[in-house]
Amino acid sequence: MRSILLYKGVKCSSMCDMCDESYEGAIHVLFNCLRARNVWHDSHLLSKVNSTLQNNNILAEIIFALLQNMSQVQVEQFAIVVWSL
Repeated sequence: MRSILLYKGVKCSSMCDMCDESYEGAIHVLFNCLRARNVWHDSHLLSKVNSTLQNNNILAEIIFALLQNMSQVQVEQFAIVVWSL
């Protein structure tokens, strides 16, 4: 992610490479970017992601809250989607 590159002193744009509309932080890349949202929609997990994002704003909290409210199959889908993003 570019936020990490910038933190380490690499000169690059801070904007998301996928949408070029927002700062490319972990939460944006995994949940808020339009392309990520399309992937969550296609995985049928978007409603869970949306409800969790309303109540949490720290990446670890978001992930743990999602995992606590998912079936085993959904947890497996979640892992695959996060890895692919």
